Amino acid sequence: MDRAASIPTPASSDWWRGVPVVVASSVFFAAMAVLAKSVGGALSPGQLMLSRFVVGLVVVGGYYAWRREWPRFERPLLWSMRGLLGGAAVYFYFVAIERLQVGPATVLNYTSPIFSAVFAAYFLRESVARSTLLGMGLALVGAALVVWTTVDPARPLVLGVGAWAGIVSAVLGGGAQTVMRALRRDTDAASVFLSFCLFGLVWALPFALADWRPVTAEVVLPALGVGLLSAVAQVLFTYAFGFTTAALGSATTQLTPALTWGLGVMLLAESVHPVALAGSALCIVGVLWGTSLRTALARAG
Repeated sequence: MDRAASIPTPASSDWWRGVPVVVASSVFFAAMAVLAKSVGGALSPGQLMLSRFVVGLVVVGGYYAWRREWPRFERPLLWSMRGLLGGAAVYFYFVAIERLQVGPATVLNYTSPIFSAVFAAYFLRESVARSTLLGMGLALVGAALVVWTTVDPARPLVLGVGAWAGIVSAVLGGGAQTVMRALRRDTDAASVFLSFCLFGLVWALPFALADWRPVTAEVVLPALGVGLLSAVAQVLFTYAFGFTTAALGSATTQLTPALTWGLGVMLLAESVHPVALAGSALCIVGVLWGTSLRTALARAG
């Protein structure tokens, strides 16, 4: 990724177009995760990805047909990286959802803002306070507690596939968010979303075909729902990143794991492990602290 010193900081007057829209996207992301978990086992992670990105391509294709215009590809390398990193992150996130409860899986995935803040500091030269290191430490301790609750007591030193998948999805997601932030300086949200759907579909196809499970009538609507919810959430999320810093926008997404955990308990009757809950709280506090949310809010105001 090119070090983009010329990327401007969003104006404070644009704050309302950034953070509130990220909050709205978080609600849709939480609903998508719970719906994906509800059909977990019936459909493979690859099939869920396939549904998500096929629906996304239909949505973005319809948008361009309605607008009678073509996508913009001013920076094809960054545009491709956005889709490749984002598609990989989604795959590992769906693997984590399948192997873990939806709450812990989402908490691990949503430690990505820490990585996003670090990547943005280096590649985009966005200012990051020293508190990032402390926040990262808190988030990592919290993630470790969440992971600990998923370990097989017979093999306490071996992390399961679900835990590893959640961690990998966070790192890849942090990279994808940083690339998206760079792209949104001169690329419209729909073009960025197209990259995510196109390369996500490329990621999904081999995994879906390798683990294809019978598609029954009971799972068709939920699978389509996963695609529609994620499409709306991702469009809102991508749009918002044109009006906020990577750190502030990513930190605001911490509403998603809290909502997902609550919905998982209420709708899927998932259990709440006290240690995992404490770890999740540490993750959220660490991410908020590490991405300097309070400072960013003060500057935005």
